[in-house]
Amino acid sequence: MRQRSWRSILVSVNWRFVGAWLATMILIWTSYAIAHRTIVDNMERDLEQRVETDTLVLEDHASRALDGVVTRLEAVAELSDVKDLAQTLKFSQKLRDLLFDDTVVRSLSLVDPNGFIVVSSNRANIGKSVTESVWESLGEPADQARKGVHFTSALAQRDLADQVLQVSMDGASQTVWLGHIDAKNLALPGHRWVVVINSGVFQNFWSAATRRNDFQVGLYSYSGQRLVGLGQGPAASALVSKGIKAALLVRENGKILADELKGWLIRYRASTRHPAIFVMFVDRASQVQEQLDRTSALRWSALGGSMVVSLVMFLFYLSSRRYHQFAWTNKQLRQEAHTDALTGLANRRAFDELVPLELTRAGALGLPLSLMILDLDHFKSINDRYGHSAGDVVLKEMAGRWQALLRSNDLIARIGGEEFCVVLPGTSLGRAEAVALKLLEETRRVPVADPNQGALLPVTVSIGLLGFDTCPVDAQLASLFMTADSALYRAKGSGRDRVVTVSLHGKHQDRMRFLDLGQAQADGTPKDDADGLHPAHPSELATAQETEARPPGH
Repeated sequence: MRQRSWRSILVSVNWRFVGAWLATMILIWTSYAIAHRTIVDNMERDLEQRVETDTLVLEDHASRALDGVVTRLEAVAELSDVKDLAQTLKFSQKLRDLLFDDTVVRSLSLVDPNGFIVVSSNRANIGKSVTESVWESLGEPADQARKGVHFTSALAQRDLADQVLQVSMDGASQTVWLGHIDAKNLALPGHRWVVVINSGVFQNFWSAATRRNDFQVGLYSYSGQRLVGLGQGPAASALVSKGIKAALLVRENGKILADELKGWLIRYRASTRHPAIFVMFVDRASQVQEQLDRTSALRWSALGGSMVVSLVMFLFYLSSRRYHQFAWTNKQLRQEAHTDALTGLANRRAFDELVPLELTRAGALGLPLSLMILDLDHFKSINDRYGHSAGDVVLKEMAGRWQALLRSNDLIARIGGEEFCVVLPGTSLGRAEAVALKLLEETRRVPVADPNQGALLPVTVSIGLLGFDTCPVDAQLASLFMTADSALYRAKGSGRDRVVTVSLHGKHQDRMRFLDLGQAQADGTPKDDADGLHPAHPSELATAQETEARPPGH
């Protein structure tokens, strides 16, 4: 089997179908891209809103907890008396009662200027000295002459007298956060009430509130030190501390942006009542995975939709191609059935189908209509003398010449042998006579050259013409054809190479006249019929009113 070239393959491709398929695929995947982008944007927006809301709620919780710490410190500073110190154990019990339902404060102690714990709600602290790290964070007594509650940095131990602890099993150091106030009512210079804040309360609340592994939270001082935290990611990094200090210079709440932390969404909110800043961290990588999980169904839908649409379009293409092939074949067969193979004109079948439709239209609209029958003169003699091939040449030549003189809406058909019929819609008899004489002149003007024998064949034609100025509604093709054929017989019988016209009014013949290109026949006596063809109809001739007329000029 001969291989097809690329050029032939490209020519045979239905590019309109390919274009429609490509447009459909572009539409599907553009819709997918828009939907994917919308889902991602909505998730980003929802994440931003959720983190902002959680930051607000958790910062408010931390501020309220610190409000309780400040309230207790101020209360014990105002209400304690030096007389209470005489009974240390009894006073310590009062402090424990004060903190009975407080989950934020781990212990409340009185520390003298030398770091000795005078009294404490935790009996294990009484009579001990605070650790060196606690003493350094509290500062010298002279530094504590300021009024109000002050908070220290975070310390890696459990209470005032405890030693420094190691990192716990969960990866987080056990830290304490101290708050202190001068014991101004005790009249003991340098004495301070010190409270140990339980960082585990914050951690437990944050863990229950977020319930996500990709969330990290932390409470920071204004200096950027991490006081309390949950998680060991960027929440504990020096970059965050640096970013917090820089962000506070701009606004009290917002987002921390840093190239090193671009994989995290970091939002902070500073307390308006305490030197503390709440910060929340969200791992964007986990959000990307969640986005992929949520858009995977959409992606598979787009892929499945593309395959289904492609299959449907391909099946539609195959069916439409078969349909068009079938329709084209039917059209070709119909055209061949209605076309004369030799001349390319309409044949008798097409004439019998189309003319009644035109008669009906003209009758319904009251339009003029003319019909003529043309018969080549002495055509049998041409066939006998020069052969049938010469006759075919004459038929094709005349068909081409006549069709060139007619309008596109005029109908010319070969109805048999050398006989043709022309229907002129919307044409009155007077205008049809001019057309008939043009056909007559064009036929005899130039002889037909026979390419086989090199002979010039002079050809003439006889025409029978009838016309209506107003076509009747009940006009029938058979009767009209008979009338035009009778006129053709008269043209043949009166010497050929002429036109015989019949003017009709309704179904009745008004008059008949003879036209040629320079002669007139008035007496109605037919000339001898040389070839014996088309003898005149006596019944038609007896009723016709014959008038003499000269042919109109061109």
